[in-house]
Amino acid sequence: MTKKERKNSTKNNSEEVDILEQYVNMYPDTNVYIKNIDRSKKSKIAEFLEILYRYIDADTIINRLDHEGYKFGMVECLENHSHKQKEYGQVVQEAMPKSAMPPEYESDEMVSVKDAFYEYVVNDSPDSVILRYLREADWDADLAMNRLLDTLAWRTKSKIDELNWYGESIANLRYMQRGVAIINGRDKLGRPIVYINLSRIYPSEQTLLANLAGTILTMERARSYLTRDIQKVCLIVDVKEMSSKNYDITYYRLFLRFLCNYYPECLGAVLVYSESWLFRGVWLVAKNYIHANVVAKVRFVKNFKELSLYIDKEELLEKYGGENSYDFKYVIPTEDENVHMYDRKGAEEVKNKYIDSLSTYLDNLKRWASEEYDTDEEENAMDRLEAEVVDFLEVNRTYKKYIVAKTIKERVL
Repeated sequence: MTKKERKNSTKNNSEEVDILEQYVNMYPDTNVYIKNIDRSKKSKIAEFLEILYRYIDADTIINRLDHEGYKFGMVECLENHSHKQKEYGQVVQEAMPKSAMPPEYESDEMVSVKDAFYEYVVNDSPDSVILRYLREADWDADLAMNRLLDTLAWRTKSKIDELNWYGESIANLRYMQRGVAIINGRDKLGRPIVYINLSRIYPSEQTLLANLAGTILTMERARSYLTRDIQKVCLIVDVKEMSSKNYDITYYRLFLRFLCNYYPECLGAVLVYSESWLFRGVWLVAKNYIHANVVAKVRFVKNFKELSLYIDKEELLEKYGGENSYDFKYVIPTEDENVHMYDRKGAEEVKNKYIDSLSTYLDNLKRWASEEYDTDEEENAMDRLEAEVVDFLEVNRTYKKYIVAKTIKERVL
């Protein structure tokens, strides 16, 4: 089936088909951005935006929303990086040039829903974010808004923006060097492949917070691999060599919770590679605490033959029987790679453009979702919105350079 045939397939509602069936028949994901939504969902977008604007207009403060959890700012990451020897607790900034270090992060005591949402959309597109929460909530606008508020509260209280600001510099060096989590290749549906190797997590060496921080950085980085029509990733959880030394039920539980609650509808498939009686036991417990939609995307695959149903051999790493010769090697931050983050005047100018561009788009999206058009007018309106998103994403990419430290993705290109 060609790409054109795939896009024009009449039976392409990925929300209603089995995961394997979607791959076999090459059904694209639907309702992931405005141009490919089911028109019957338009009113739900209008409802969601109406609620969102109430919070924005009321200048609701995130810090007043109750939320507890771990914090991943610089202070927390530097204080909680290892249980034992210094070599296990070394953070990346200790091994990299001082000139690669981002400037000091300036945090706000009071963060509004508007500010938190606008920062969240960096590395994303606003319509995709909105549709993600609506899909996860089965198109219940009130529930979707509550889930978004919970995510914004978690990101604010957990200092996710600060974690992105400092990036790998405050991550555990041993975690990064081991390649616990890497991103490489794309599956048959064009989704980025994220590999998580649980045999490389050692709770006796790194703290829970250090392991979680490294994993969250990967989840944040994975967002930069998404495109307008590809809004999900293929996650391979490698448990083949996992043993009791790698067992940390709290890490597994929190990782799954973060993934399900705060990165909704970002998973296209979860492929658990090879057999592990230990992980089977973990899964029997963990699956009771995560969304049924996520459980339905999990498949246990034993070998290359089963993996090849989801990933072409040219994209799959050689370790798993594929022909992709990529060999992960961590590259530490290089001299002056984040020097642009020190240009606060330039950052402020770009931030204002970013805010104006996003505000204009949201206003026009709300207007479109609330009005009725004939077929031609509808298409023209959606084309205009798509053009606005393209312009916004260009400003978005520029703004991101001032507020997100460079990652290994930029270093190895």
